[in-house]
Amino acid sequence: MSKFDGTTFTNYTHDLDDPNSLNAPVNKIQEDDRGVLWLGTYTGLDKFDPANETFTHYQHRQANPTSLSNDVVTFLGTDKQGGFWVGTLGGGLNKFDPQTGRFITFQYDKADPLRPCRVAIQINPCLLCKTL
Repeated sequence: MSKFDGTTFTNYTHDLDDPNSLNAPVNKIQEDDRGVLWLGTYTGLDKFDPANETFTHYQHRQANPTSLSNDVVTFLGTDKQGGFWVGTLGGGLNKFDPQTGRFITFQYDKADPLRPCRVAIQINPCLLCKTL
């Protein structure tokens, strides 16, 4: 990822020796109303705070049901109420609370197979939903 301030480019890359560096590769980018960049990667969700140029990582933790449901991020979006949503490959749809760092996961349920789709359609009417 690169930032241009009008004069200089700053490059942010993944550094194996620096756990606070950018996770890579980035496949989705969403800017929130505070100017924070949210980056969907194949290894989780990264938050880049441009004010202090730091990354915060959110990843799936098997023992934590409020963590990201899967590390492969395929969708980032906001709803009309300001909710932040993260779609994952095989892990369902996650509603993220930036204040607590917790996720609520909506996954496929045989009793209500269209539940993740109903939520997704409220986020973005152009989003097509498919189950694997």
